[in-house]
Amino acid sequence: MFSNRPNKTNTSKRSYYPRYSPSSFAATMQRLKILSDMKILNSRKSEYIAYNQSLKQLYQLQDIDLFLNKMLDNQLFPYIVIINQLIKKLSRYKFEYIYDLHHIAVSKGIANNITYSNTIDAIAKSKNPNAHDAIRLLEEAKRKELADEYTYARTINVIAKSKNPNAHDAIRLLEEAKTAGFANKYTYANTIDAIAKSINPNAHDAIRLLEEAKQAGFADDVIYANTIDAIAKSKNPNAHDAIRLLEEASHAGFVDEYIYASTIDAIAKSANPNAHDAIRLLEKAKKLGFANVITYNSTLDAIAKSANPNAHDAIRLLEEVKTAGFANVITYSGTIDVIAKSANPNVNDAIRLLEEAKKAGFVDEYIYANTIDAVAKSESPNAHDAIRLLEEAKTAGVAGRYAYNSTLNAIAKSANPNAHEAIRLLEEAKKLKFADQYTYATTLEAIAKSESPNVHDAIRLLEEAKQAGFADQYTYNSILDAIAKSANPNVGDAIRLLEEAKKNRLLKLPTIYSGDLIDLHGLSFGSAYFWLKKEIGELLLNSTDIVSITFIYGKGSNSKVNEETHPIKQAVLKIVQDMQNDINDYNGIEGNTGRFHINFQRKRLKDEFQKQVDNPNSTSKKIDKKINHSQRLFTQDVYSIAENSPLNPNAKPFIPSQNRN
Repeated sequence: MFSNRPNKTNTSKRSYYPRYSPSSFAATMQRLKILSDMKILNSRKSEYIAYNQSLKQLYQLQDIDLFLNKMLDNQLFPYIVIINQLIKKLSRYKFEYIYDLHHIAVSKGIANNITYSNTIDAIAKSKNPNAHDAIRLLEEAKRKELADEYTYARTINVIAKSKNPNAHDAIRLLEEAKTAGFANKYTYANTIDAIAKSINPNAHDAIRLLEEAKQAGFADDVIYANTIDAIAKSKNPNAHDAIRLLEEASHAGFVDEYIYASTIDAIAKSANPNAHDAIRLLEKAKKLGFANVITYNSTLDAIAKSANPNAHDAIRLLEEVKTAGFANVITYSGTIDVIAKSANPNVNDAIRLLEEAKKAGFVDEYIYANTIDAVAKSESPNAHDAIRLLEEAKTAGVAGRYAYNSTLNAIAKSANPNAHEAIRLLEEAKKLKFADQYTYATTLEAIAKSESPNVHDAIRLLEEAKQAGFADQYTYNSILDAIAKSANPNVGDAIRLLEEAKKNRLLKLPTIYSGDLIDLHGLSFGSAYFWLKKEIGELLLNSTDIVSITFIYGKGSNSKVNEETHPIKQAVLKIVQDMQNDINDYNGIEGNTGRFHINFQRKRLKDEFQKQVDNPNSTSKKIDKKINHSQRLFTQDVYSIAENSPLNPNAKPFIPSQNRN
């Protein structure tokens, strides 16, 4: 009998299966199903106990396979304790075996609470946990009055580990468990975990459940860590809540590396990340031995997203990570991202770190994109460096959307943008399906800032952007800059595009009335200039009174631009120059360099225009007043500069910094 030779079941696979294949187990399972009508012989209880004890020592599939065949050869069908053990052990292997075993137990009427609990646990450990199957089994267990605290906790665990965790299902089951008296710390921890991993984590629900768990005495490090994780992954992470809970957990002795990592992650993902808080918590984690690569990476992320990223802090932390031996591609990429977003990006530091990362084998799409971004945002962007790095990334097979966009941004912001290079890269990006709003906007910006803007190219690209749904305020601003800077500005094109942008609500272009306070934020030199010229001219055409207008240009979105070369300011001053014969007086607002006030009066032009309209010998019987007047307004050379006026029609149009987060 089996009980007289227990050691043979522990024999290695070489003794019994020199060429064992896991697929062989399928035949054993088939045999088990065919013989499932065999009776469980309670009279041979001692043999069952011996088999049960022997099974506890087995972990390899081939040994379990041999075990089952020996048992069936001995005319013994597994009883529920052995089936439950098999479900638990086989959760490491092909998942269909678990369902087979569970079905056998249920059909034979021997399934118990452990059967259901182990089967649901096996689902949780599978490659793709199926929450629907787990919930179905829990419902089945409830009908048979076999549900218990483990069944609930493990079902909620499956929900948390599924592809798209349904937090509502998890919370509903927790409420059921509470009512039935089955709630425990695992039920709470798994429910909060499901909330954290859902598509839109509700931090309020997570915090509420933490408070319940605290009152019930269930709170521990896992529950705190999951709650803080839910805060970090919520739509608008509240860093203060996360830090408060960390302090609570610390006082209760529940802190660990995950709590620190999640708290710093919450800081990094909050609306206004406080880099000082992140660094302070990292220092605490280091003292407690909880600092790891995730803690450092989250701290670097917080620094990068803070109001004033400090590149020196980031580089210092990278050196610490390198010394600790857990630097990786994310650490390097995060550090270079901080450099790129700092006030004065040091391109040499960024490229040096990229070279280090390459030697260590830490190369991906983002490390190149961030380095090129540092080039683009430096004081004097070197387009050649950006293009060289993009070519490297292409050779390494890691050139992605952001690398192309950052390179185009570097070209656009360089001293002498090469429009041909920009268009070439846009064409590449289109073929690779990387082109987006930013790709088109930066290409158009490069055209607008080039020495001789090609308006035909610009309009063609705008049409493409419109068809692809990529046209936005920045593409329109750039194309209007291109028209303004071209050799022969086409006023008709400019007005048509302005009207188009206004109709599609892409540019805020108000109808101007006397006495208005006009906010020009969001416009570029070209869009502001053409629109003001059109609107003020039409206003003057219909008024004999003095027209008084105050313009707000401020520094706004162009805060990094020198006051004297501020593009919107230059547009307003260009209006002053072009319409100087119709201006009574103008002045900046004292104490506010972002405002400019002008008084206009153009009765003379109105009288002359009316004579033209009334002239029976006019070449056109029907004159469109707006079109003729707009043409008359733009007869002056847009590049003429009034004496002592610091006009700069080439001022950079505003393009926002690239945001991937």
